[in-house]
Amino acid sequence: MMFTRITTYSNKLITLFCSIVSCVYLCGTNLVKTFKTLGIMKRILAIVRASTERQETETQKRELFQYLNRFGFSDDEIEVIESAGASARKANTKYKLFLETIKSTLLEKGIKAVGLWSLDRLGRQESYLHQMKEFFVENHIQCICKIPEFVLLKEDGTEDPNTGLTFSVFAAMVKMNTDDIFEKTKRGKRRNSENKKFNGGSTIKFGYKIDENKYVVPNHEKTLANDISEVEMVQMVFNKYASGKYSLSTLRNELDSLGYKQRNNKPLTIRFLFQMLSDTSFIGYKNKDGVNRNFDPIIEKELFDKVQAVKNGFRKTATLEHKHQHLCTKLIKCGCCGYHYTPTDRQYICISKLNDRINKTHNCTDSKSISLQIMDDVVWYFARRIHTHYLQNLDKQSVAEYEKEKQILLQKQNEIESKLEKVEVKRKRAVKTYNDGDFSDEEYNERMAQIKSEKQTLEEQNKVYERQIQEKVKDIDNLLNGDSRLRNMYIDSQVYQMGFGDFQQKREIVTQHIEYITISNTTHEDRNKQLIEIKTFKNGTIKLLYDCFYRYNEEKKLLIWRKDKWESFKGIYPIKIKFL
Repeated sequence: MMFTRITTYSNKLITLFCSIVSCVYLCGTNLVKTFKTLGIMKRILAIVRASTERQETETQKRELFQYLNRFGFSDDEIEVIESAGASARKANTKYKLFLETIKSTLLEKGIKAVGLWSLDRLGRQESYLHQMKEFFVENHIQCICKIPEFVLLKEDGTEDPNTGLTFSVFAAMVKMNTDDIFEKTKRGKRRNSENKKFNGGSTIKFGYKIDENKYVVPNHEKTLANDISEVEMVQMVFNKYASGKYSLSTLRNELDSLGYKQRNNKPLTIRFLFQMLSDTSFIGYKNKDGVNRNFDPIIEKELFDKVQAVKNGFRKTATLEHKHQHLCTKLIKCGCCGYHYTPTDRQYICISKLNDRINKTHNCTDSKSISLQIMDDVVWYFARRIHTHYLQNLDKQSVAEYEKEKQILLQKQNEIESKLEKVEVKRKRAVKTYNDGDFSDEEYNERMAQIKSEKQTLEEQNKVYERQIQEKVKDIDNLLNGDSRLRNMYIDSQVYQMGFGDFQQKREIVTQHIEYITISNTTHEDRNKQLIEIKTFKNGTIKLLYDCFYRYNEEKKLLIWRKDKWESFKGIYPIKIKFL
């Protein structure tokens, strides 16, 4: 009875033990599968790349997986890194980032192998290919490639010399193949261009369409607003502008008021009209990158030439009226959108804000214009003060610079003296050789003529250095012993007179000392004002507050905030400015 019970308990224990072992085994198997599913046990990195966004990569990826399966890697053990638009031939930013991502992924996840469908998926330039190869070798990362078929490292983790040679040869072949493909592509595009055939791309030139045979032909379909075709739109724009009655802005406004639109019902813009009126495609050809593309003409060449004459006439008038007339051109930045301010008839205005007015958009919502005269006067006032101070303080800098230049000249003079000594040695050697009978009269005379010419050249150069040294000594003496007070007064008067003289000289002084100017809106003392920040190269940032709705004081002069009170300042346009 006792034996029977012991046997029963033993059987139960054995059964329980087997169940536990089975559960542990199953749990362990499932855990491994789970780890693989989560990517924790990835063993190889499959590299997949496409040069453009439009190229598909699924075929490349599928074939690479099948190839890596032959080396014992299951699909769960393969991690994929892919990039579309990473151009290896151009080595664009996306491609360089792709290579860095490959490196960081391998190092961070401890993956010790990479798989390539083709070597050109890693790169098309030898330098980048060899750079990645060295990275693989240094970090003992195996590289398995399908085309050409090779394995980079031996079993001990070192580079296989034969494979290394294969890699180098095929890296060179990849570059040659890439250049060959590119040239074939260029020839194909050139042939298509000459035959008026579509070369591919995301958009078709306005006024044309692609027919069923992939040829570019004029678009006569009435698909635009007001029931007109693109060809009719082009002809209308050219005819109106050729009349000379319109600028680009007034032409756009009139067409917009009549309801005309671009393709896909987009509003007309000045940029669109300018590009249209400059495009030679409409008279039958377009030259791009040295390749002539032929088109069926939409307008007559006579009309096109007339439009160019009208356009150049507007441009010439604008150039004569506005060229180099404003001190702050290309210096002022908008504090709202970052675009530059541009001068108009009486104001500086943000370019983005100006385009918003023309195109009825809202890219810059918080910028305000500022008077041309006020801004130029303020900027010239500070540039003049900075330039005067700069010239008055050149003495110390000049002395140090002149001393440095003098030392350089003395060093060059010493080198000349050393060379003259060597020339004298050559002369004595030539005389001795002649006296010993080793030179003929002709050889001796030729040699002495060479030595004499070399000596004269060195002596003339030495005189030049001596004269330059004396000039530096004189300049240093004048700076150290001259009357600095009179000199400073003279400089101040000269710079002040520049304000009434050559505009270009004033502009050069402004750009010499002022890096850029920022204008933004702010509130001060419960009033809306403009904050003007003048960033100088060496004198920090000057901050001003400008109230465009200011009141003149009785004397109608510039007011500057100094030492907690308003002070009148003479000679500048009467505006209210505060130093912050």
